[in-house]
Amino acid sequence: MTNWQEVKLGYVCDLIAGFAFKSKDFGNYPDKVIKITNIEPPFVNTANLIGIDISKYNRDKLKKFSATKGDYVLAMTGATIGKLGRICEGEAYINQRVLMFKPTEAIDKKFLYYNLVDNKFMQYVLNHIDSESAQANISATTIGKYEFSIPSLGIQKQIAGVLGVLDDKIELNN
Repeated sequence: MTNWQEVKLGYVCDLIAGFAFKSKDFGNYPDKVIKITNIEPPFVNTANLIGIDISKYNRDKLKKFSATKGDYVLAMTGATIGKLGRICEGEAYINQRVLMFKPTEAIDKKFLYYNLVDNKFMQYVLNHIDSESAQANISATTIGKYEFSIPSLGIQKQIAGVLGVLDDKIELNN
């Protein structure tokens, strides 16, 4: 029998809310930005990313907002709040109201993903929407309070490995 422990998402994962780029700086530029509309579960559609004039910003300060292949992002606002996507290629900055998950050493990245796509997580998001505003919103702080169970890192990797093989087979069949 393995020991599982209850953890808060914010303890095993850095939650990075996107940067508020100015709309006037968007255009046909080589540096790209992930917006909520680019999240097409279970992936991020990187083919349609909009460019940003990065010369208007401090590139060093934007490093923490840089998402790369294998990272997960979540919509934090609007009618599609809670939709989650994995970045399959490239690198881009995350725009405001997009949340990026950066797991710590305490959790396997793929095991984290399977917890994020679990219906319990989506129910948590939907049950914790800020009802004070006209548009549905949830904060990174609230998402960080989500509690779930994790086993040892070795068991996490085994579970994620089995689920990953099943996902690969499903993707291949599609």
